[in-house]
Amino acid sequence: MVGTWAEIRIGDKPDGRFHRHPVSSDVLRLRLLFDNPFVHSSLLLRADAARALGGYSEDKSRQPPEDYEFWSRIARDYDVANLPEVLTVYREMPTSMSRTGENPFLPKVLRISAENLRHALGGRVSEERCLSLSCIYHNVPAPLTLKKQDALLMVNMAIDSIGGPRETWSPEMPSEAARLKRHIESRFVQRRIPEPLLRPLRRARNFLRRIAT
Repeated sequence: MVGTWAEIRIGDKPDGRFHRHPVSSDVLRLRLLFDNPFVHSSLLLRADAARALGGYSEDKSRQPPEDYEFWSRIARDYDVANLPEVLTVYREMPTSMSRTGENPFLPKVLRISAENLRHALGGRVSEERCLSLSCIYHNVPAPLTLKKQDALLMVNMAIDSIGGPRETWSPEMPSEAARLKRHIESRFVQRRIPEPLLRPLRRARNFLRRIAT
């Protein structure tokens, strides 16, 4: 399965942002543990692979995001990649379900993410602990309280499982592994900061991300 980078537009108007997701198979598998690193409309995949995996899930309890669920299953059995070229347009609609109020996809994203973690960890960690780690990543209340060292241990186990020996890592993998660990560590720091102080920090972070792209 292969996707591409995309220009982001608000309706029909470009706003200077882009989806420039990772390109390497190992990094994409790592990113899929928690997020969807593909632009759906850009994807090309082999029909025989899609048929072998049963296509999109028809289970309503897993929809949406059926795309994230399907890409997760594909990446377990096949190579995946993104072309590092902007070859499509991604439109953000201000009135879409995911942009008006609370994100209705999040509970299902957490469930799929927990399944991805459990698969990557070979069943060595309970479903509840995997779900808790996913909740920490997405900054929502978790069913179990994980200590920071336990969360980072799970992350390191997943990195080793997906990446294999360090000498086989793609050039993108070291920075992505470091980014993931920093992100988890930052979530534990945020838990100790009062919410009124977090709001301006989030606004500053989002502003910096926007100008960086």
